[in-house]
Amino acid sequence: TGFTGLTGTTGLTGTTGSTGTTGVTGVTGLTGQTGFTGLTGLTGATGFTGLTGFTGTTGVTGVTGSTGVTGLTGLTGLTGLTGATGFSGLTGLTGYTGVTGVTGMTGPTGPTGFLGQTGSTGQTGFVGQTGSTGPTGTASLNFFNAISAGAQTIIITGGDIAFGGSTVSSGTAITQPTSSSFQLAVGSYYVNFDSSITLGAGASVQMQLNGSAISTAPSTTFLATTSQTTIQAIVVVTTNASTLTVHVSGVAVTIPAAGAHIVIMKIN
Repeated sequence: TGFTGLTGTTGLTGTTGSTGTTGVTGVTGLTGQTGFTGLTGLTGATGFTGLTGFTGTTGVTGVTGSTGVTGLTGLTGLTGLTGATGFSGLTGLTGYTGVTGVTGMTGPTGPTGFLGQTGSTGQTGFVGQTGSTGPTGTASLNFFNAISAGAQTIIITGGDIAFGGSTVSSGTAITQPTSSSFQLAVGSYYVNFDSSITLGAGASVQMQLNGSAISTAPSTTFLATTSQTTIQAIVVVTTNASTLTVHVSGVAVTIPAAGAHIVIMKIN
């Protein structure tokens, strides 16, 4: 460790300044004269307030004494010398790194174990009893397909086309009580009608339900002799045993044998 430097000399103490002279006390002001007491007023009316006496003059303030002289500041002592820095010790030598050991040899793989025997198959479980047969469902499809039989003529005043030929049907929602009418149960139906003529150009054809035109089945017209017409419609039935017909009017019409065909299918 280096030597400690010498302590500096303490500076001289400054001289104390002299005390300033005390100022002269000012003269006390004169007391003002007391005013005269006012006369007592007569009973009844309030008397006048007497005049207030004059305030006495304030005395003059004495002169402030001068401040004494400030003593001189002592000299700052000298800074001691800095000691010399000591020598650093020598760094020790680094030790040698040890030799890496030899890696050991890999041991041989052990033998594979024996495969265990397959267990025996378990017994087959008993077959459960057959459940009872459910109730017979309703027919999934209700339809009626019909064609006309021999040639037929419908007079000018109008009439319904007859479908007296062969028929194919399924279900009970659609029946044919007469050759020219079909009875429908409540539900919605797709109806397709087509027909040809040999006489009766200009005749009007329309589907009717219970004798009234069906709004969803627009009427059509045979445009010329030997022409053919088709009507397709969705018919909604809200009353059981409603009657569906195909009505012709306006001109006398002749329909050839098997010339009219209708398909009715219940869709819900």
